[in-house]
Amino acid sequence: MIRQFLTYGNTFCAVEHTVDHNSSDVFYVLQLKKIKKELAISSKDQFSSKPELFQHLKSQKHLFLIINNQQVLLKKVDVIVNEEDAVKAAFPNIKISDFYYEVSKNNEQSFVAICRKTYIDNLITEHQSKGLAVIGFSLQNLALTSLIPFLKQSEIETSNSSISFSDKMIHEIKKNDFEATEYNINDLNISNRFVLSLSGILSYFYNNIRNKSNFDTVEKELKTQYNNHRFNTLGLKTALGIIFSILLINFIFFSSAHSKMTLLNKEV
Repeated sequence: MIRQFLTYGNTFCAVEHTVDHNSSDVFYVLQLKKIKKELAISSKDQFSSKPELFQHLKSQKHLFLIINNQQVLLKKVDVIVNEEDAVKAAFPNIKISDFYYEVSKNNEQSFVAICRKTYIDNLITEHQSKGLAVIGFSLQNLALTSLIPFLKQSEIETSNSSISFSDKMIHEIKKNDFEATEYNINDLNISNRFVLSLSGILSYFYNNIRNKSNFDTVEKELKTQYNNHRFNTLGLKTALGIIFSILLINFIFFSSAHSKMTLLNKEV
């Protein structure tokens, strides 16, 4: 817990990049704050442009990305043990090395989501240029895997899909447009529009087992970069704090000694 606090502080954030029914960009931002041992909603906001999004997040140091727009393709195939073979079965004509993929399986099927590496890499770089460290990402609606253990129902709506599941596994994803629906998940009142963002936060807050993907090493490198920056910053602040404390103590002793010397001089 102490390491988690030193790493992330007490505020956790995830942003879903998606589109509305007019194919216009929409960004759903969820921020949770850790109070004692529980997570509480700090803010939940919706934006239609990146400048608005980045302005809102200027004080946030790290976040998890959900890419759930037209740049991501999703297909369902009969279950295949090897993830790369599942990708080839779902998208036989693509060059796999050009894509990031994520695979969620149940006992009968595999859900395969893909997105071009260049798009995600540029998106991460864009966030980093605004001082926002991306520590992980997930494709389409597959991030929901991290949330399933906390759900009592067998179906839930996200910003653009209806997801049904059983035995802690996704069984169906149906694309659709929905009105805002409220859920109570582990004592958090949350709209369906922020369900995937909540899933993203839980995936790194609890360090849950995630879906299989080919970007594990990318996420490890992102976390390493963030951790190095975080601990270097904390180390610098700690060092400056120690130096300031030493100077303050010296000043107090000097002032006390000077006052006594002045008093003695007056007595003499």
